[in-house]
Amino acid sequence: MKNRLAIVLGSLLLLTTFMVTGCADPCKDVVCNSGTCVDGGCICDAGYEGINCDTRMSTKFVATYNVDEVCTTGNFTYTLSISESTSEMTKIWIDNLYDVISQTPSITTDASATIDVATGTGFTFSGQMLGTAEFAGTGTIDESTGIVTIVYTLDGGATDSCTAVCTPQ
Repeated sequence: MKNRLAIVLGSLLLLTTFMVTGCADPCKDVVCNSGTCVDGGCICDAGYEGINCDTRMSTKFVATYNVDEVCTTGNFTYTLSISESTSEMTKIWIDNLYDVISQTPSITTDASATIDVATGTGFTFSGQMLGTAEFAGTGTIDESTGIVTIVYTLDGGATDSCTAVCTPQ
């Protein structure tokens, strides 16, 4: 009888020990700066990436670029810059798309683009005005080279379709 009691108590102790150690919080020592820990890993808030959700997706796009552009109206070379939005984590600003500064310095040259948070390497923009023309398009970044490719159309009565290959300076 004593052996059975000892076996039962030993088994209960072993089971209790297993349950306590098996239920340790996997997120106890995990820091998710701009995200939430789930099962020991970080799920990042929109616009953030990285193991600890501490990097803005937009950061990889920020630079001044030399642009080689092929449009239906001709080929062009100029510079543009991309900067982060200060108010929206999933937005970037593209300044001087279509070489507007040299063509028409008096019009606004910033285009607001939304980063594709599923990939973190693409963006889209649409329904924006560049002077009297509306433009829309998409862009992607090659993270290994930093080269951004933007494909867009500009419709201001006549349509111009362009592909801009933007190489970081």
